[in-house]
Amino acid sequence: RAELRSIRDAGFRYLAFTDDHFAVSPRRIEEICRMMIEERFDFSWFAGIRSSSITASNVGLLKDSGCKVLCVGLESGDDRMLELMGKNATVADNAKCLKLLSDNGIVAYGSFILGFPGETRQSIENTIHFINRSPLPLYKVYLFYLLKGSPVFDEQARHEISFFGNEYDYCLWKTPSMDALEASEALKEFILKTEDAGLIYNHSPMYAFFPFFLKGYSADDVVDFFKLKTRLIKNELSSASRREKKRSREQGLRDMETAMKCKGKGTTAPQ
Repeated sequence: RAELRSIRDAGFRYLAFTDDHFAVSPRRIEEICRMMIEERFDFSWFAGIRSSSITASNVGLLKDSGCKVLCVGLESGDDRMLELMGKNATVADNAKCLKLLSDNGIVAYGSFILGFPGETRQSIENTIHFINRSPLPLYKVYLFYLLKGSPVFDEQARHEISFFGNEYDYCLWKTPSMDALEASEALKEFILKTEDAGLIYNHSPMYAFFPFFLKGYSADDVVDFFKLKTRLIKNELSSASRREKKRSREQGLRDMETAMKCKGKGTTAPQ
């Protein structure tokens, strides 16, 4: 409470909670949101969250306290993969979370991992299908790699993980179902097959919103921008001819320019 008061008094309007324990439970979320409402803080704020932390009883508090964007660690749209990852959530749980956020006007961007041990082409297809049928406006997809200190790093033998090339390059992994090169190839297909959701491509998606907000854009404006940007990315990844790509690229850039001029006027970006 005291820290947030000092941040408010310093004149800051946008706030990102980066504490991993911020949304450790629905009860903690409710306590923080009620405190922010009680203090009448006028922040637009962002945080990372587990889907299991969002409930029908706290999502309204999130909205009323100024929450604009939440990064949800969905990781996969396949129940078997979620179990292998130890997520303690199902595809149905994640879908319910996204609907609650969408119904309350909070922008969700989903974080996904491609290539976790046990991943197959079918599980990737299931994740694409999940994104396409859910009200998820934005997503970020990471290629799996071994991180020292993580449970999967310490259980390499159980997951049958081996390496090719430099044995200390933990990005060049191999499992019985997939290897790093296959996952990289699948990433292109993943992006091309997602239909409406926009791809956030930088390494700090949460902070991608700050520059836009400081220039007066709304969260919906930012979603429109990344969806248009994703159209450009898909165009470059497509098998179209160079002439067709050039034409689509020029049109896409014109659409982005038009959308950015429409900020705050209640207009809709080109579809």
